[in-house]
Amino acid sequence: MAHAVRLVVAVLGPQTENKVVERMAGVVRDLGVEVICAGTGSSITSLVAAVVQEDADALALVISDDGQCPSVLELLRLLRLECGERVRVVVKGGLSPFSRAELHDQGVSLILGPDDPPESVLQVVKPVPQRGE
Repeated sequence: MAHAVRLVVAVLGPQTENKVVERMAGVVRDLGVEVICAGTGSSITSLVAAVVQEDADALALVISDDGQCPSVLELLRLLRLECGERVRVVVKGGLSPFSRAELHDQGVSLILGPDDPPESVLQVVKPVPQRGE
């Protein structure tokens, strides 16, 4: 039996991306995903702590541009230390091909552009088997 997927959504960077997170959260919630909104202005360590505390299956980050890639890479490093490879990470934002490749190589499960619809996150956020099955 599958359990509802738990997805933490957050903005890493300017609050101007808040509407994107709110729209993504609403769309995936309507499709049966349990959504935890970490909001904006969270530190990298507080986002990792939220994923751990909520026992999330995935993290969806909205970023504005390439300038936030070093923060995403640090978040990935800390997340892997805490959770191993269990948590899938989705990044949505305006990124150069170089940054997209770097994030993918470092373990981001899915990279979405600014024009990709919010439901695209469902490509990696699917019902997962009950823990212990």
